[in-house]
Amino acid sequence: MSDVFGSLVKQWSLQQSVDEADWLIGPDVFTPGIDMDALRSMKAPGTAFDGDPQPDHMDAFVHMPDTEEGDNGGVHYNSGIPNKAFYLTATAIGGFAWERPGVIWYESLKASTETTQFQAFADTTYAKAGELFGAGGTEQLAVLDAWSQVGIRISGLPVGPAAIRARSLSSAAGGSNNGAVDVTAALTALTDQVKGLSKEVAALKTKK
Repeated sequence: MSDVFGSLVKQWSLQQSVDEADWLIGPDVFTPGIDMDALRSMKAPGTAFDGDPQPDHMDAFVHMPDTEEGDNGGVHYNSGIPNKAFYLTATAIGGFAWERPGVIWYESLKASTETTQFQAFADTTYAKAGELFGAGGTEQLAVLDAWSQVGIRISGLPVGPAAIRARSLSSAAGGSNNGAVDVTAALTALTDQVKGLSKEVAALKTKK
């Protein structure tokens, strides 16, 4: 969270758009004689310096003990995952990151606690994006896709081809706040899932 808001302050002070920002944390803390670009990269975790251990996907999550020696469970190591999710959200939305993406993250932070884990926070950002800017809108779809790219699936949503079609329906509606769009998308997704299950059951009966 500190990386997100630190980067937002930096971008705001320089009036940089998401495309102009370098998304680096601490790029000026090393001397020219040290081959390190920054402490961390939000855009590409694991590339800030040679040997940077930060993962950018849950598949590479670093499991460490919840001790000071273990970086309190790998806090600074694994922050690359939500950092990249924010970067992906911001670049998908475009413009200035402190406007819509920053507001989503800020409101989600206020709704969280010190023990909130990645899954719960991802779910909260998705919900807040819908509350703030409309269910099925550009912002909520950006949040959904960003977390998906780092290996975190928003809870309670359909997955697979049905989910893609459902999201496409909502997106085609221009990110409308119309609840009918969400209902239609959900029904389409559920119908596709039922059809898929029916085919699987039929296939199993045939094998017997």
